[in-house]
Amino acid sequence: MFKELIICLISLVLLSCNSKEIENCEKKTVHYSELPKEVKNVIFEDYFKDPHSSNIYSSFKDLNKPYRYFETTEQTFLPWIYDQYLHRIDDEKKFKIDITSEHGAKKIVLNDYLFVAMHYNIYERDSSKYSFTRYTLE
Repeated sequence: MFKELIICLISLVLLSCNSKEIENCEKKTVHYSELPKEVKNVIFEDYFKDPHSSNIYSSFKDLNKPYRYFETTEQTFLPWIYDQYLHRIDDEKKFKIDITSEHGAKKIVLNDYLFVAMHYNIYERDSSKYSFTRYTLE
Protein backbone atom coordinates (compact mmCIF):
# COMPACT_ATOMS: atom_id res chain seq x y z
CA MET A 1 0.00 0.00 0.00
CA PHE A 2 2.76 2.43 0.95
CA LYS A 3 4.73 1.60 -2.22
CA GLU A 4 1.73 2.38 -4.42
CA LEU A 5 1.25 5.73 -2.70
CA ILE A 6 4.91 6.66 -3.21
CA ILE A 7 4.74 5.65 -6.89
CA CYS A 8 1.61 7.78 -7.38
CA LEU A 9 3.23 10.81 -5.75
CA ILE A 10 6.41 10.47 -7.81
CA SER A 11 4.32 10.14 -10.99
CA LEU A 12 2.38 13.30 -10.16
CA VAL A 13 5.57 15.26 -9.56
CA LEU A 14 7.16 14.05 -12.79
CA LEU A 15 4.06 14.81 -14.84
CA SER A 16 3.76 18.31 -13.42
CA CYS A 17 7.40 19.16 -14.23
CA ASN A 18 6.53 19.59 -17.89
CA SER A 19 3.61 21.93 -17.17
CA LYS A 20 3.49 25.66 -16.46
CA GLU A 21 0.76 28.15 -15.62
CA ILE A 22 0.39 30.72 -18.41
CA GLU A 23 0.08 33.50 -15.80
CA ASN A 24 3.63 32.65 -14.63
CA CYS A 25 5.05 33.30 -18.10
CA GLU A 26 6.59 36.64 -18.95
CA LYS A 27 3.87 38.94 -20.28
CA LYS A 28 3.67 42.34 -21.87
CA THR A 29 0.77 44.58 -22.86
CA VAL A 30 0.93 45.50 -26.54
CA HIS A 31 -1.26 47.88 -28.51
CA TYR A 32 -2.97 46.76 -31.72
CA SER A 33 -0.48 48.77 -33.79
CA GLU A 34 2.38 46.73 -32.27
CA LEU A 35 0.94 43.33 -33.22
CA PRO A 36 2.79 41.34 -35.89
CA LYS A 37 1.16 41.56 -39.32
CA GLU A 38 0.31 37.82 -39.25
CA VAL A 39 -1.72 38.27 -36.05
CA LYS A 40 -3.48 41.39 -37.36
CA ASN A 41 -4.56 39.43 -40.45
CA VAL A 42 -6.59 36.90 -38.41
CA ILE A 43 -7.49 38.56 -35.10
CA PHE A 44 -10.93 39.74 -36.24
CA GLU A 45 -12.10 36.38 -37.62
CA ASP A 46 -15.11 35.04 -35.70
CA TYR A 47 -13.66 31.56 -35.18
CA PHE A 48 -10.67 29.70 -36.50
CA LYS A 49 -11.00 26.54 -38.57
CA ASP A 50 -9.22 23.53 -37.11
CA PRO A 51 -6.40 22.58 -39.52
CA HIS A 52 -7.05 18.86 -38.93
CA SER A 53 -10.84 18.84 -39.36
CA SER A 54 -13.03 20.87 -41.69
CA ASN A 55 -16.03 20.66 -39.34
CA ILE A 56 -14.42 22.02 -36.18
CA TYR A 57 -13.95 25.68 -35.29
CA SER A 58 -12.24 27.05 -32.20
CA SER A 59 -10.98 30.23 -30.59
CA PHE A 60 -7.34 29.08 -30.89
CA LYS A 61 -5.02 29.48 -33.88
CA ASP A 62 -1.38 28.52 -34.34
CA LEU A 63 0.19 30.69 -37.05
CA ASN A 64 3.47 28.74 -37.08
CA LYS A 65 4.28 26.67 -40.14
CA PRO A 66 4.55 23.80 -39.41
CA TYR A 67 2.19 23.94 -36.45
CA ARG A 68 3.98 23.89 -33.10
CA TYR A 69 1.10 24.20 -30.62
CA PHE A 70 -2.36 22.75 -30.06
CA GLU A 71 -5.04 23.37 -27.45
CA THR A 72 -6.76 20.76 -25.28
CA THR A 73 -9.12 20.58 -22.35
CA GLU A 74 -8.55 18.14 -19.52
CA GLN A 75 -10.98 17.12 -16.83
CA THR A 76 -9.97 17.98 -13.27
CA PHE A 77 -10.73 15.84 -10.24
CA LEU A 78 -14.22 17.39 -10.30
CA PRO A 79 -16.09 15.91 -13.28
CA TRP A 80 -17.78 19.17 -14.31
CA ILE A 81 -14.61 21.30 -14.37
CA TYR A 82 -12.15 21.29 -17.26
CA ASP A 83 -8.79 23.05 -17.54
CA GLN A 84 -7.48 24.43 -20.83
CA TYR A 85 -3.93 23.67 -21.90
CA LEU A 86 -1.68 24.81 -24.70
CA HIS A 87 0.73 22.04 -25.75
CA ARG A 88 4.03 22.69 -27.51
CA ILE A 89 4.76 19.83 -29.90
CA ASP A 90 8.56 20.29 -29.99
CA ASP A 91 9.27 19.42 -26.36
CA GLU A 92 5.81 18.29 -25.16
CA LYS A 93 5.66 21.16 -22.68
CA LYS A 94 2.18 22.29 -21.75
CA PHE A 95 0.89 25.60 -20.45
CA LYS A 96 -2.24 25.78 -18.35
CA ILE A 97 -4.43 28.59 -19.65
CA ASP A 98 -5.97 30.08 -16.55
CA ILE A 99 -6.02 33.78 -17.33
CA THR A 100 -7.28 35.64 -14.27
CA SER A 101 -7.70 39.14 -15.71
CA GLU A 102 -10.42 40.18 -18.15
CA HIS A 103 -9.59 38.86 -21.61
CA GLY A 104 -11.32 37.77 -24.76
CA ALA A 105 -11.61 34.14 -25.79
CA LYS A 106 -9.38 34.22 -28.88
CA LYS A 107 -5.86 32.87 -28.48
CA ILE A 108 -3.28 33.21 -31.26
CA VAL A 109 0.23 31.77 -31.19
CA LEU A 110 3.06 33.04 -33.38
CA ASN A 111 6.59 31.77 -32.81
CA ASP A 112 6.73 31.34 -29.02
CA TYR A 113 4.26 34.10 -28.16
CA LEU A 114 0.61 33.79 -27.19
CA PHE A 115 -1.55 36.83 -28.02
CA VAL A 116 -4.84 37.34 -26.16
CA ALA A 117 -7.11 40.38 -26.52
CA MET A 118 -7.76 42.32 -23.32
CA HIS A 119 -11.37 42.85 -24.43
CA TYR A 120 -14.21 40.35 -24.85
CA ASN A 121 -15.61 41.63 -28.13
CA ILE A 122 -13.27 43.18 -30.66
CA TYR A 123 -14.20 44.77 -33.97
CA GLU A 124 -11.94 45.84 -36.80
CA ARG A 125 -13.46 49.32 -37.01
CA ASP A 126 -12.34 49.96 -33.39
CA SER A 127 -8.92 48.34 -33.73
CA SER A 128 -6.97 51.41 -32.59
CA LYS A 129 -8.62 51.14 -29.14
CA TYR A 130 -7.50 47.58 -28.34
CA SER A 131 -4.68 46.22 -26.25
CA PHE A 132 -3.45 42.65 -26.09
CA THR A 133 -1.43 40.58 -23.68
CA ARG A 134 1.60 38.89 -25.23
CA TYR A 135 2.77 35.88 -23.21
CA THR A 136 6.25 34.48 -23.82
CA LEU A 137 5.95 30.70 -23.95
CA GLU A 138 9.30 29.72 -22.46
